[in-house]
Amino acid sequence: MVGYAPPDTFLAKLQKSLQGIDTVKVLTARYAKEPQNVEVAFKLALKYDDQYSMRDRADELFKKVIALDPEGTAGATKVERVKDWVGYAEYAEFALAQRTAYGQKPDPAPLRAFVKKYPKSPLKREAYSYCNYYYQYFAPKEEAAKFFEEFAGQFPDDPSALRAWISKIIKDKEPLDKGIELAERVRELTRYNPVPYYAQDYAHLQLLKGNKDLADAFYGKEFIKSQAGSLAGTLTSYARFWLDQKANLDSAQEAIELALKIAPDTAYTIDTAATFYAKTGNLNRALEIFGPAYVKKNATDAAALYRYAWFWNTQEENLKGALEAGKKSVELEPTYYRFDILGQIQLKLKDFDGAVKSAEKALALAKEQAARSPDFPVKRYEDNLRKAQEAKPQK
Repeated sequence: MVGYAPPDTFLAKLQKSLQGIDTVKVLTARYAKEPQNVEVAFKLALKYDDQYSMRDRADELFKKVIALDPEGTAGATKVERVKDWVGYAEYAEFALAQRTAYGQKPDPAPLRAFVKKYPKSPLKREAYSYCNYYYQYFAPKEEAAKFFEEFAGQFPDDPSALRAWISKIIKDKEPLDKGIELAERVRELTRYNPVPYYAQDYAHLQLLKGNKDLADAFYGKEFIKSQAGSLAGTLTSYARFWLDQKANLDSAQEAIELALKIAPDTAYTIDTAATFYAKTGNLNRALEIFGPAYVKKNATDAAALYRYAWFWNTQEENLKGALEAGKKSVELEPTYYRFDILGQIQLKLKDFDGAVKSAEKALALAKEQAARSPDFPVKRYEDNLRKAQEAKPQK
């Protein structure tokens, strides 16, 4: 996002502005009185630097900062984007150097000189990054190769630094073996947080090598299916979170509807969507998502029918639909937990005889399970049977 800064940083700046601290007006007045004050000149330069139309004025002030503080000892500024302190003069030199990095005739020499002068600067990574434009599109191949090798050598564990070299190799269609080696390193560095663009680079290199099968295996149908599933999971978790907080519900609704489009058959997404609408008073939409059509589609799937019965039993809605699904589920696969849920639904519907019979069956099957697994918790099924028996009216 262009112009984005973390909310806490923006808020701090806003509060300073409201308090009249370091505003353009205040700094201009101070500079008029203290033209030799390095800190004031630097802060005013930063203000102008934020406005494209005022860059010339910023450059004048940056040059003055350097002239006033040639040894770089007058003070430092906290640069939030690199989370570190940088001397006023050092920052001023960087700001001026980066001006030459773009345009019709980009010149990386000032940035290269900056890196040589400040080899440990917190801005070193940025300096290399700004040089990338020239070496990608204007430099002779041999000169570019030396730069990208140097860039990667300086930041061997930075995937984006390695990718700069990979992009150049893809553009030039050589040296492909080196590109694949770099891409493999990027894959290793990002194995816990894969980035689609890096996967695309790897596939592109393999295609250039003539390895279509490898490219397809890594960046084909399975890749996009995985990405879609990951996105749907993220959207669903977002919707679930804000539903639990009872806030941001419009945004949560948008997220869950998008997740349904991406992964309409994913259990977690279906459950969350139905829960969202059931809890926000739109039962009809909940049933469109997880209702009769779902039961019909999964008429021979005992597990799906059980999940349906369990869900609506928990929601205490659509109990008749849950009852039919529960009955079908135990017909297909009679297990203790399926009979248990069926009994709970029957109890809510005041089918006391049915509830007792189902609870008895659940307990009997649970005891069989306990015989095979001594630590199996039978008590909950005993308790559920007792609840059903106690609820049944006495004749």
